[in-house]
Amino acid sequence: MARPTRKLGTKLTRTFSLRLSDDDFGTWMTKVRSSGLSSSEFFRQAVLENQSVIHQIPKLSRDVGKLIYLFAKASNNLNQLAHQANSAANKGDLNHEELMDLLHVLHSLDLNFKQEFAHAD
Repeated sequence: MARPTRKLGTKLTRTFSLRLSDDDFGTWMTKVRSSGLSSSEFFRQAVLENQSVIHQIPKLSRDVGKLIYLFAKASNNLNQLAHQANSAANKGDLNHEELMDLLHVLHSLDLNFKQEFAHAD
C-alpha cells in the first residue's frame, strides 16, 4: 500500500508518545508492518480518520470511586462471614433462627450498598 500524501503546507509539528508492554508493542508493530505505513501514518489513519473502534471508559465520579473502593473492601469480609455462618449452620452450631437473622442482616447490607451506589453522583 502506498503512503498517502499530506495536504500541501501542512506541517507535522506535535509529537505524541505512549508506553506499551512488550506483547502490545509486538502486536502494534505487526499491524503497522502489514499496513505498509509508517507508525506515525498508521496512528493518524487509525485515530484521525476513524479507521478503528475506540471504546471510551467513562470516568467515575469521586463519590462512585470511593464507594466502589469501600464496597470492595467490605465484600470480601461479608463473603467470609456468610461462608462461616453457612458452615456453622451445617455443623449444627447455628440454629435456623440465628442463620435467618444473619441472612437478613446481610441482605439489608446488600440493599443499603445498592441504594448508596444508585444515589452517588
